[in-house]
Amino acid sequence: MATKLTRDHHLLSRNLKLNGNYISNDGDDEGISIANDGDVTMTSNDTHLKLAYDGSNHTTMAIASNGAATITATGGTQSNADIGFLAGDGAGAVEFKCNTATFYKSATGLQSIAMNVSGEPLMIFNSSADGGDDLRIGVGAAGASNITTIDDDGEAADLTLNIDGDTIINRDTARTTSGTVKGLHIDYDHTGISASGQSIVAIGLDLDMNCETVTHVGTVKQTGIDLDMVAAGDGALQEQVGLDIKCTGGDYNRGLRIEVPDGNNDYHILLVAADDTSEYAKIRLAETGDLTIETVGDDTTDSDLTLDVDGDIVLDADGGNIYFKDNGTTYIDFQVDGSNDKMAVTGALTIDASDKIVLDSASGGFEMHGAGTTAKFADMYAGMILGYTAINIDATQESYAVTGSLAVTDANHKVIFVAPPSGKVEIFVSFSAIAIAQRWLKLGLSNNATYQAIQFPNLGDPTNEHTIIDLPVDGYARVITHNWVVEGLTAGTEYTWYLGAQAEQAARITMWWGGTASGRYAPFIMKATALPATITTE
Repeated sequence: MATKLTRDHHLLSRNLKLNGNYISNDGDDEGISIANDGDVTMTSNDTHLKLAYDGSNHTTMAIASNGAATITATGGTQSNADIGFLAGDGAGAVEFKCNTATFYKSATGLQSIAMNVSGEPLMIFNSSADGGDDLRIGVGAAGASNITTIDDDGEAADLTLNIDGDTIINRDTARTTSGTVKGLHIDYDHTGISASGQSIVAIGLDLDMNCETVTHVGTVKQTGIDLDMVAAGDGALQEQVGLDIKCTGGDYNRGLRIEVPDGNNDYHILLVAADDTSEYAKIRLAETGDLTIETVGDDTTDSDLTLDVDGDIVLDADGGNIYFKDNGTTYIDFQVDGSNDKMAVTGALTIDASDKIVLDSASGGFEMHGAGTTAKFADMYAGMILGYTAINIDATQESYAVTGSLAVTDANHKVIFVAPPSGKVEIFVSFSAIAIAQRWLKLGLSNNATYQAIQFPNLGDPTNEHTIIDLPVDGYARVITHNWVVEGLTAGTEYTWYLGAQAEQAARITMWWGGTASGRYAPFIMKATALPATITTE
């Protein structure tokens, strides 16, 4: 039965064979051609394929003479003319195989995204303002990746991460051989030269936290850096260092700077014992510059502060005071000004030494004050033997024939002493003497081995020359003793005084001292004894 067809319409009842020809609107060699294997080719000098919804909304594909393909979506509203790739109803993959792929917003190339896979994969995000400013993400061998920002005419290519959640760097290592492994490495190099008169502030890591922009009802606790390190203690050695700071090469190198307000609950450093977190120490600096180190324990007052120094401990207080306190109360105050240094003690002071106590005064002066500034130590010094000479103890006896003028009896007949705080001493002398004629004996003190009267209380003062006795003639040795009281000495000064003697007539009196057998003479004795500051002289 024949089918009725409209004129110029064709109803195919079998396959259409083109014989290498085109399906074309104008009959030219362009349009659609179909190869023997079914491949379809669309040939055109402009648009090769156009998929239209209506006259205003369509998508075209064009092939240039060099093979470049262009897909253009056109709509009544250009911003709605999207192109979507839906593979496997959203479950499949869309693959682009090329060396370089670039996504442009406009022909200028600004606001573009380029992907280059001709070498190491690289993605380039171009800025909207300058074709030379971009962000680059690259991947190299072994997965080594880098993110690079470029500002072609400055250094304003900041990288900002605006995170609505946590920022996590999850770095694991499976290294089993020697080497250095890093979780986060910031490599900051200053390659420009600071110009004359310019000051550049460089910060390797700047952490800013703020919770003051709103009014809180509950509690907010902020921690700038929370560093947790855990080791198991197995293996040959596990060593951990929480923070390693090295600052070298600058005119001023400062390892750590901590700025904290001066409040009752504020401190700069808190050191907590890992074995008992209730045991800790605080270091705080007040606005006055006062530095406090506080130790706290949960048991008795056993949180000691130990300074174990391989060298000296120097306390350099510009204020001149060093305090020792107990629970806030000052008990010992060292007051140092270089001229009148002192130690003020509240309560009793005990010096418990396992060996001798040495008080070494360069001037030789010592003072003790009683509830004031008046020196009392001079009275306690009184009675102290300052110098003592004993000649010929168990030694061969010696003698001296006294001359008719004052002369030093022997170079060893002297006493050496340091003047006490009172400046007053008693000089004592003892020896034996025999007279062959009754004559008087005079004794004096010399400040030289060649007789010269001592200078106290006046220069060359003869008042220290005393006629002491008229020795009788009986053939017996008499023990002669004599004392001088001398004032006006300079406390702390060393003196050497000699014994001088004179007889009424030369060779009539002989001095004797020493001996190694029974019945001989006593040794020559000369000593200096300290006197109190106040003595009765009338």
